[in-house]
Amino acid sequence: MNKKAIMHTAVLYWCEEDECYLKESPLFDSVLGVGDTPQEAAKTFSDLLDDAYEAYLEGRVPGYSRPGRPAKGGVALNSDVRPETKKRIKEIAEEFECSTGEIVDYLLFTWDHLEGATKARNQKTPNKGQLEELKIRVSTLEMNLARLLKKEFAGSKSRKKTIA
Repeated sequence: MNKKAIMHTAVLYWCEEDECYLKESPLFDSVLGVGDTPQEAAKTFSDLLDDAYEAYLEGRVPGYSRPGRPAKGGVALNSDVRPETKKRIKEIAEEFECSTGEIVDYLLFTWDHLEGATKARNQKTPNKGQLEELKIRVSTLEMNLARLLKKEFAGSKSRKKTIA
């Protein structure tokens, strides 16, 4: 396990239950960044990771008796994928400096958390600035609609008068 791999596999998402942003990595799940903004959660995660990684290197993190890749207690996953997929997973693993199994864990972790984040983002209450902008837009639309209806209504009356 290395710090770069942990940073690369960290996922930032909105937690509906706690109403805050969270940032965490499936490679080092004892570190969790929490914040009211994405930036705050990322900063908290980074700061905590600095401290936790130093403790890890010194052998002070429970579950990690010595630095190096710990046994994860995982099971073998054999699946048929396209050659391009296997190649890409290997490339990502090399880029992130972790195993292909950890990339699979990361992809599933990302899928689970971003799916929830997308739902939360779609249902999230707008902030004050967004609400004010929305009110202005609605007001403008209402005025334009009223003008159009008056013109249409006035036009239809004059047409009726002409026809009659």
